[in-house]
Amino acid sequence: MQRALPHISVRCSVSVLSMLLILISSGQVDGSYHSGVSPMPHVPAVPKDPNSRCEEITIPMCRGIGYNLTSFPNEMNHETQEEAGLEVHQFWPLVEIKCSPDLKFFLCSMYTPICIEDYHKPLPVCRSVCERARAGCAPIMESYSFNWPERMACENLPVSGDSDNLCMEMPSEEEHGDRGAGGSSAGGSGGS
Repeated sequence: MQRALPHISVRCSVSVLSMLLILISSGQVDGSYHSGVSPMPHVPAVPKDPNSRCEEITIPMCRGIGYNLTSFPNEMNHETQEEAGLEVHQFWPLVEIKCSPDLKFFLCSMYTPICIEDYHKPLPVCRSVCERARAGCAPIMESYSFNWPERMACENLPVSGDSDNLCMEMPSEEEHGDRGAGGSSAGGSGGS
């Protein structure tokens, strides 16, 4: 029995792929993109505890972002990390050119949402993180005739400080640095 894959916008995928090719060929993405580090190398997963709803993040781009557990399906309708990884890595050229220091955390929070074992509500990224990522990267996308994806509309995300809708701010360098471990920061008056 075949399982139907969730809807992934082919137009968006083709557009992002086209943008990737344009950025690479125009020299905006330097050779480090092809420096022997594949954006999707095989990362062995820690066996999932059958009693846990959380799983370790295995998407290379999203490892070491300030949290290390995620759960699926995500809000983008991906059933697995493999599905999410294929789509999020289309944004790798934008991450590489560093159009926004918030972009990688924003994308990973959308594609590999944080999972906290004892907290069962979604904990999305705060609107301000999205707005900063969009402000830095949308102009570059627009210069190649691409729009910020509608499914990543910042207006749909909660505002930091809303006690009814907690959200994540990007961790500071001191909180996660390069060590790849650590917790998350949560916005809202309820604390962390």
